[in-house]
Amino acid sequence: MKKINFNIIYYFCLGIFILSGLFRTMQQIFDPLEILAYALLIIKIIKDNVEECRKIKSIKDINKKKILINVGILALFGVAFAFSRDVTLVKFILLIYAFKGLEFEKCVKVDLYVRTIGVIAVLLLCKVGVIEDILVTRGDIVRHSLGFYHPNVFGDNISLIFFDYIYLSLYNQSITWKKIAIYSIIGIGLSTIIYFVSNTRSAILAILMILIGIILKKINIIGKIKENKLLKLTITNIFIILEIFTIVITILYYNNNYIGNLVNKMFSLRLYYNVQFFEHFGITPFGVNFNGFSNSIMTLDMAYSNILIRYGIFFTIFMCIIFKKLLKYLYENKNYILMVIFLIFIINGLFENVWLRIERNIFMLIFYQVVQQYIKDKNLGKQKEDERVQENFTQN
Repeated sequence: MKKINFNIIYYFCLGIFILSGLFRTMQQIFDPLEILAYALLIIKIIKDNVEECRKIKSIKDINKKKILINVGILALFGVAFAFSRDVTLVKFILLIYAFKGLEFEKCVKVDLYVRTIGVIAVLLLCKVGVIEDILVTRGDIVRHSLGFYHPNVFGDNISLIFFDYIYLSLYNQSITWKKIAIYSIIGIGLSTIIYFVSNTRSAILAILMILIGIILKKINIIGKIKENKLLKLTITNIFIILEIFTIVITILYYNNNYIGNLVNKMFSLRLYYNVQFFEHFGITPFGVNFNGFSNSIMTLDMAYSNILIRYGIFFTIFMCIIFKKLLKYLYENKNYILMVIFLIFIINGLFENVWLRIERNIFMLIFYQVVQQYIKDKNLGKQKEDERVQENFTQN
């Protein structure tokens, strides 16, 4: 009997989640496929754990710290889902825990191909009239959704495809001025299209930021300041800094402070919507389900207020810790391209929450390696402590 290739199954499930996010107006087709994807990922997780259990020869081989960490993470996600009813958490935890045995770069390739094909398909279906082109105005500017459920979705997906392309081109290769010129032409072209079609400013900002980041890497500015302790402290704690900033600036706006009002205007009334959600739901330990309250008009775009209200205090603290460890992991392993990409996502979290949702951002899969590294470091610390105790015992 031919052995089932569970890696192919994982890519299939990943593709379903990506396409489902693109075809939000056709959920009657993709909802059953998502349920199938959930079931297949659960089967892969069970299979991986059964294989790992078979390797255990005695009770001493059981990694208790790993079990406790995984159970703790699952419990946290389970509670957050129970209160928020946000299926993104289910997708996130299943994709992360089923990631064993896969290559991150291949997942990025799947995202690039599937997302590109999906975007083209949506545009064609919109062109022939199967999917509606929703028009949204911003002042005198008319914004087109081109078949997506909101104009921003078009711009976000174009920028994500560009990020996939940049990462796959550079993650194991050197940066040349020729490549920078090519990326700049493509990036400026895409930004121009996004500006005149959907006017998604956060997507344009993201594209320009990645181009600037590549140029800074090429001229070795990062190499000259990478040992700067203040820079490292800022980079590794940027998620925490922006979470605190969001809370403080929202309070200032609520109290009719000049700076708060100015930032609210710059952020297209995002602080106003923060206040509406905070007043209606407050801040809870475990989060709330605000799907009925949120709509195309009343929406919580800022990722940091969205996480705090939707998932609660404990999950927000977890996110602060995990992003700190992620950025520290990338910084210390000199994974510059991926670090810059995440910094852009985190900064853009001030404007859009979709950058931190796994079906929209394939790079979130790197959290698997971060969690594994964290478990490895814990085990190494425990091993060194045992050796130290044994050494002291021998000396005495």
